[in-house]
Amino acid sequence: MSGSFASNGMIDAYRQTEQLLRRALEKNPESSDLLAQLGRCVALQGKTEEALEFFLSSLEADPAQPGVLLRTGDLYLAMRCYEEAMRFYQHYESLRPESARGFARMGDCLLAQGLPWCAADAYSLALDRDPRNPKLEKHLTDLVERCIAED
Repeated sequence: MSGSFASNGMIDAYRQTEQLLRRALEKNPESSDLLAQLGRCVALQGKTEEALEFFLSSLEADPAQPGVLLRTGDLYLAMRCYEEAMRFYQHYESLRPESARGFARMGDCLLAQGLPWCAADAYSLALDRDPRNPKLEKHLTDLVERCIAED
């Protein structure tokens, strides 16, 4: 992780937390919560592949963890593994159909793939679930305006 995201003091704190979580995991290796927390901790240190392993192990132990599904999708998106990212966002949405977050993340993923109209559709579905979200509304409006200007 670069210095712009976290200070050296924060990195040291993440490393200490990582060590504590690893020791706790030795005593309870099947704990989906510990696996997820360790994944989050190593992700904050920029260890993407290791974080992904912990998140996947956590989901194997308990596949109904919406937050871990989003984080796993986000890691795949950062790695440009778009199909995998979409799979996790869709699973999230199946668990939380009333939430806008899964569709918003799908929009981000589609946008990253250069599919702006498809992304606009996903953002529109997100806005249907959270119609009072001004940030989401502005993002969708700006994207649609950009798409129209490019056509």
